[in-house]
Amino acid sequence: MRKPLVGAAAVIIIAGLAYTAAWFYGANQLKHAVEHWKQDAAAEGVAISYDEIRTGGYPLSLTAELVNLALRAEGKGVSFQSARSACGQRCGIRITSPTISPEDTGSRSLKACART
Repeated sequence: MRKPLVGAAAVIIIAGLAYTAAWFYGANQLKHAVEHWKQDAAAEGVAISYDEIRTGGYPLSLTAELVNLALRAEGKGVSFQSARSACGQRCGIRITSPTISPEDTGSRSLKACART
């Protein structure tokens, strides 16, 4: 009776370790995808900067937070900066665009999604 219980516990532990390793691999791949997105955007004339990429969500999700994210579309007059309060806590999003004309809404538009 004891051997099946030990075997089942070993399988559960090994499965948990494998899942954890896969999650950390996915988090690393997500960081690489953000870096690739930054390079692709630079080729399109969009400057992206951030202080660090924080991954989280273990065990049920995989998330990335770009700390102090800033986007600037060169030649379009569009910029985005994540706002911070005086004590450094995330408090909102500030988007500035001096002018947007119908010509600026073509296929090369900047798409961003921010979740707080």
